[in-house]
Amino acid sequence: MTRYVWCAVAVLAIACGDDDGPGEVDMNVGGDGDVVEQDMFVSTPCGNGEVGAGEMCDTGIPAGMPGACPTSCDDGDPCTVDALEGSACTSVCTITRITDTITGDMCCPDGALPADDGDCMGDCGNGMIEAGEVCDIAIADGMPGACPEDCDDGVVCTTDSLMNAGSCAAMCTTTDIVDTDDGSDGCCPAGATNATDTNCSATCGDGTVDAGETCDTDITAGMTGACPTACDDEDPCTQDRLLSADTCSATCIHPEVAPMNGDSCCPTGANALNDDDCSAVCGNNVTEVGETCDDGNTTDGDGCSMTCQAEPTAMRITSIGLRDPHVYFVSCTLDATATANSIFQMAVDDFTISTVGVFRPLDPSATTSPFDVYPEAMCMGGSPTDVCAAAGTQVMTTANNTATGACYTPDPSTLDYPGTAPNSPTDNCFATDPETVTLNLNGAALLLEDAVVAGEYAGDRIENGILAGFVTYATAMDVMVPNPIGGGSERLYDLLRGGGCTGATDDDDPRTPGGATDEGWWFYIDYEAERVSWTD
Repeated sequence: MTRYVWCAVAVLAIACGDDDGPGEVDMNVGGDGDVVEQDMFVSTPCGNGEVGAGEMCDTGIPAGMPGACPTSCDDGDPCTVDALEGSACTSVCTITRITDTITGDMCCPDGALPADDGDCMGDCGNGMIEAGEVCDIAIADGMPGACPEDCDDGVVCTTDSLMNAGSCAAMCTTTDIVDTDDGSDGCCPAGATNATDTNCSATCGDGTVDAGETCDTDITAGMTGACPTACDDEDPCTQDRLLSADTCSATCIHPEVAPMNGDSCCPTGANALNDDDCSAVCGNNVTEVGETCDDGNTTDGDGCSMTCQAEPTAMRITSIGLRDPHVYFVSCTLDATATANSIFQMAVDDFTISTVGVFRPLDPSATTSPFDVYPEAMCMGGSPTDVCAAAGTQVMTTANNTATGACYTPDPSTLDYPGTAPNSPTDNCFATDPETVTLNLNGAALLLEDAVVAGEYAGDRIENGILAGFVTYATAMDVMVPNPIGGGSERLYDLLRGGGCTGATDDDDPRTPGGATDEGWWFYIDYEAERVSWTD
């Protein structure tokens, strides 16, 4: 490219009658205003540590740094052909995507299906026939959608083969026998006679269906015993095959077709994902077009409705405990955190406080799930579960799921009190995106900024949960909380160390781990929650 640009400049200069030479830049319109400068198009030597003109890289740049020359080009993608072209400072990797379907190259090209390429697989082995699969190896033998292990159709005039054995692309293929033999295969192929194949009847053509014959070629079409010449059964879900045509062994067979788009048939075991002739069926354990879930039944209330739409799953907080910071009463000498927690727990038990988290839907295997927090839901006791309905402010956020590892860990620099450490949920857990939540603490509206809800999935429960959020000094000055010792209410600010108790500089917390301190406190509230019946 650089060479072409320089040549173009030179041609323009000559066309204008200029006498600029290499290394000269003309400053005047029309030419002849030469100023000698360093020629910026002069090549720099390969290996000087800089990518110069005409170079794709430089061998003097350490491997792994920008501009370093490649020594190999394997990108780890089996669906690309990777080649190192050029040499030294002109080395470059060319990556070409594979588009051909070739079983055994470990590549499933874009748009290919298991039926096209044995390297293509859906989520094979999950017991469901999904897009790109013709069967599933986890489906029991004999059930719709099971993968074949044996392809003998019991018809002597076909050769049967199993393709892609052991995979979710396994299928049977049958080929009509057309060659005569010495009589050992039991088949009288099309057009053969007893003279060419001893499997054919010696009495064929005498107008009578004799022993060993299925018909007789001398019987008039339409009459009993006449040999078939066509086999259309007008069923789009079967193949129409005539075996041993023009012999007294002629017969029709109608094997079921495999899933195939556009043939007006939805065969047994197929679904709307692998055959566009099929309609979505709720309850077949396959999430198809128009469905948001399919759990294999049509029962409401189990997370997937009778119309295969994901139902919200609500979890009401049933136990609660403030872990940090602590609250103090009686001239800041009495740590009343345990007493305050007992009062809060009683309010939870009698449904005065009902905080509910709603998953839409509950799916721990998903990377994320929509999650709503209702700090003031309307709840009451019920059987077999408590009953709750949406009320108050809805806070919409996202639950981020983690299969292995920590979901949320309180910042150690914000923990200042001995005793029970706040929960740190790990493994099969979630943590929400931070949002602002107003928490009802027995009548006190506590504004939590950057609030996160986290916990561990445990079936119909959330365990080892934590609700964390930042409370500013301004909020602490405004919130009045019940006094569990002397009655009445107290300003939250006056009950917190670093607030009214021991001075405003004692307990400033950082907003983010390792960040600068801010005027306020991180509140950490442990919780557990149980599933409830929910109404939006």
